Amino acid sequence: MKRDIKLVAVDIDGTFVRNDYSYDVDRFKNIFKRMKQKNCLFVVASGNQYYQLKDIFDYCKDEICFVAENGAYVVDKGNLVYAVDMPENTVHKVIDVCRKYPEILNVLCGKESAYCERGKVSQAFFDLTKIYYHHLKWVEDFKEVNDQILKFAPTVPVEKTYEYYDLFKSELDGEIEPTTSGHGSIDLIMPGSNKATGLKRIMERYNIDPSKCVAFGDNGNDIEMLQYCEHSYAVENASDEAKKAQEGARAVFSTGSSEHMPTSELSAEDFTDDKIDIVTLLVKAELAKTRNEGRRAVEQGGVSVDGEKITDPKYAVEKAAFGEDGIVLKKGKKNFKKICVK
Repeated sequence: MKRDIKLVAVDIDGTFVRNDYSYDVDRFKNIFKRMKQKNCLFVVASGNQYYQLKDIFDYCKDEICFVAENGAYVVDKGNLVYAVDMPENTVHKVIDVCRKYPEILNVLCGKESAYCERGKVSQAFFDLTKIYYHHLKWVEDFKEVNDQILKFAPTVPVEKTYEYYDLFKSELDGEIEPTTSGHGSIDLIMPGSNKATGLKRIMERYNIDPSKCVAFGDNGNDIEMLQYCEHSYAVENASDEAKKAQEGARAVFSTGSSEHMPTSELSAEDFTDDKIDIVTLLVKAELAKTRNEGRRAVEQGGVSVDGEKITDPKYAVEKAAFGEDGIVLKKGKKNFKKICVK
């Protein structure tokens, strides 16, 4: 069967480039030429800084899309589409948590530049960081930075990567979401900001469905993207997590299996009289941006719960229906979420 692919998204480190950030430029130029002829978008999806990524693709930077900073900064052919604006109180809380652990080498990532604190990291660390953040400055105190903050990028001892991942998840629960590409690198991002949500912002601009998207990745911060796109590929050197996400995406799109589906959680406070209406559920699951969008999807027959089509916007799901395994909420042909109750 011929596949009508409209978007190809690639991770950079460990996937698209070699260790020295080189790649077969001539080969890519030929591939990209054919992609343009087919009206197929090329998206660079990385945890790295936009300024570094566009330098890698300097000759075509205004013809491709970027999902940078793990979804916190999205650019469509030279036009800024989205940039996270981390609240000041959250920024200060992350700074205070990281300062409790001297072995954390922290980088503050802003819209205009990234920053290192003088006296907290070495010149050697600064120089190494500049490979990934082409706009990088020294500052005396992170709390005095005047910039729109996108995320934090702490480096921890390699052997303690997942120990600190769990620590951040515990101490910053609900305010910040940690993600990691392994090897001591952790990103602290706003909840709901990841490569998949960044891709979704691009796809909505071009009315592209996940069934027409291809994604390539290798590590933990690629999981959501690999789950979101129907045609997902974890490269040979990928982590077990990334390979599992690839298998999960194929299971979801081919059989509807919920085992590896993207998941949303509800709390008891989300229910009224032990029920939650279908429109609220769509918004909570981030399958609809607004209640109006959710209501339209229901009225048009594009929503189902555990395979049952729902056409009444007033339909409510009983809390008991979620059970231990949750329910599967579907919007359109390829947008699935497994919904569980905490």
